[in-house]
Amino acid sequence: MYRFIDPAAAALRAYQRTRQHVAAVRTLNSTQYRRISSALSECPWLLTRLQASSRKPSTDMTLRSAHRGLLIVRHALALVNNAAGLRKVNESLADSLTADLESLEQSLSECSVAVMNLVVSSGVVDGEDGTQKATVTVYNAGGRTVNSVRLWVTGPEGCRIVPADAAVFRTLAPRQTVTASFAILASSSAASRSFVSHLDYQMLSAPAHLAIPVTGL
Repeated sequence: MYRFIDPAAAALRAYQRTRQHVAAVRTLNSTQYRRISSALSECPWLLTRLQASSRKPSTDMTLRSAHRGLLIVRHALALVNNAAGLRKVNESLADSLTADLESLEQSLSECSVAVMNLVVSSGVVDGEDGTQKATVTVYNAGGRTVNSVRLWVTGPEGCRIVPADAAVFRTLAPRQTVTASFAILASSSAASRSFVSHLDYQMLSAPAHLAIPVTGL
């Protein structure tokens, strides 16, 4: 079972790291700096709301703040990728910004998953044909229906995941469970390296994406 440790505080730390790298963009390209800074301008207010809701639980405030933040992160990631593609920001800085924004996305998604009472687990079982299978399971222990649920697994170079596409579930109603299994075809060098399962869903017209380490390999 995947457990969360104060995701609102983790989101704040990820945002602070992001701002440090955004500041470095200013010396390279002031236009890109203004664009990325403008995209992130709502984050301090949203993160303050998340911190407040963690001290005095408010499902509605947490969901609205987290998913508004997730939309902002997706926009900022697109701006960073575009700037890197146009060589307006150097590769190293773009990679750092991308890592920071993905960390912020993870923490905001954890806020959403926690307040929605989604129980997520991922592990490995031995298949009948001798291959290993990664299984991802999500149980909706909350009271809201989740839309457009997608589950998939990624691995390091040198391995193959079958099927390669995500398993898609139109809805996940309260007290329902969805499970997807994926065969792991890995070389001996890749077998000991990390595999990651993914949960993606829509709430309040905004996407959440949670990356979960696969245990048992």
